Amino acid sequence: MKRNVIVAISVIAVLVLCVFIIQDSQNGAIFREEQVQQAQSDITVQYKRRADLLVNLADAIKSYNNHEAEVLIGIAQGRTPEGKDGDINASAYIKAVAERYPELKSEKNYENYMIELALTENKIAQVRENFNYNVKEYKRYTRKFPTSTILNMLGYEVIDFKYLDYQISEESPKNLL
Repeated sequence: MKRNVIVAISVIAVLVLCVFIIQDSQNGAIFREEQVQQAQSDITVQYKRRADLLVNLADAIKSYNNHEAEVLIGIAQGRTPEGKDGDINASAYIKAVAERYPELKSEKNYENYMIELALTENKIAQVRENFNYNVKEYKRYTRKFPTSTILNMLGYEVIDFKYLDYQISEESPKNLL
């Protein structure tokens, strides 16, 4: 009688262990699948950020160029004897300012956007690398034994995520400065 109880408990323990192993395999695959999808979403967020920065950078450059042109025209007009009001003191002041080329506020905005764009490009590289890492982990997990066998028995459909290829094109600019 005692032996039958021990065998029954052992069989039940093995069955419970099998259920946990099966459920753990499926949960692990689902977890890794979600990690890949999150990494893919992170890439999309960074692409959106880059697009927004590029629009803002273009606007800042236009604003900087317009403002710089206005300042230089003002300086040039101030240097001519036929200045707007002909005041010699104002003309001397403008010449002194011209010698120290004025620091323009829009130039700082331009520089800030360039820094943000560089940081965003670095972040894009990081999230792409993270995506490829998560794809590798997902593929490794779903292919190993006994997980692959268990997932097949459960009817889990393994997604064939593709690695991102982010090699630089031969036609891309080499030196931007």
